Amino acid sequence: MLHKSHKLPALLLSGAMLLSLNSCGLMEMRDSYVETEEAEETTGQMLAPAQRVNQVIERPVEEENPETPEMKECTVVLSGDVLVDTGILKDAADGAYDGQSYSFLTMYTGIYGNISTADTAMMSYSTADRLADRGEQAPPVESLAALSDLGADILDTTGCKNVESTLAKHGILDINGTDGGIETVEKNGVILAFTAISAENALDDSVLEEVQYAALVSDAAIVSVTWGENTTADEMNGTVWALAAAGADVIVGKGDGLGAVEWLDTGDGSKTLTAYSLGNILSSSSKTADLLGGILKFTVKPGNSGAVIEDVVLEPTFTHYTAEYRDYQVFRAANYSDELAAEHSNSGVYTSVLEDIVRGTVPEEFLPAALRG
Repeated sequence: MLHKSHKLPALLLSGAMLLSLNSCGLMEMRDSYVETEEAEETTGQMLAPAQRVNQVIERPVEEENPETPEMKECTVVLSGDVLVDTGILKDAADGAYDGQSYSFLTMYTGIYGNISTADTAMMSYSTADRLADRGEQAPPVESLAALSDLGADILDTTGCKNVESTLAKHGILDINGTDGGIETVEKNGVILAFTAISAENALDDSVLEEVQYAALVSDAAIVSVTWGENTTADEMNGTVWALAAAGADVIVGKGDGLGAVEWLDTGDGSKTLTAYSLGNILSSSSKTADLLGGILKFTVKPGNSGAVIEDVVLEPTFTHYTAEYRDYQVFRAANYSDELAAEHSNSGVYTSVLEDIVRGTVPEEFLPAALRG
């Protein structure tokens, strides 16, 4: 069990923003039980007036155990990128039922339980450049609606345009890094703050202040970072450490390929959960490694000194598709079989290779039991 304390910069930022929350204990009072009995006495056959005696039976008041306060906690899921392109669109159109233009939800059958069972789920959504630049092939609303049906209630749509109205229609919050800002949600009494940033401006004072503010107004501040194509490992490392120092409780990277997961110890007794890249959940990449993604799941509880983050598991995923970009399916890597691998459009896809990549990247402590060595 790891506790996350808000950092000193966040406390300095609070200034005139301190809020005081008073909780009131409720005590249920129960009246003592009073029973009045009437007794009538007669003497022989004489017509004597009845004597009525009020008898008060005193019974001890039962002491009730105070109710144990309900433990506040929520499960959070953060997933890699859904990268929609022309091949995925065509397959979704070919698989549509009568009266539908596209069918996307069936592509996620293999991970439905991972997303839908969380109290709140954030997914990333992108479109390939060649799709985004052609208005007649803009991503259809069905591709976003499917994610809502899957269980996602928050999306990082960094780089996507004209999706706000569709997301609002389906009750999805957008933490688009282009516009900045913070979205807060409350689940089971736990307040979560989400924000999305890009690697280019991650170290700007305004961005770090935004993260500090997110830490102040929430039980846990969750930051999604979109890495640039040329972002180096050293730049990633410097960025996540700066965000952790600013008060981020959880940091997830948005980029190709599955990255490492670790706790960053900021030296003040707190630690930040960091997943450097959750890769691609759905993709048409010709690189086997770029077809791997990750679903990061954990539990958040409010603690006396900050967030308590525990039960952390990263579930690796893999995108399957056959020749001519058909039959797209997202599988949990632990469930991907040799038979499916033999049908994959990309040559050189073997379950043993996938397992080697996963185990060589993600520490065993964060992997599901089926993928541990």
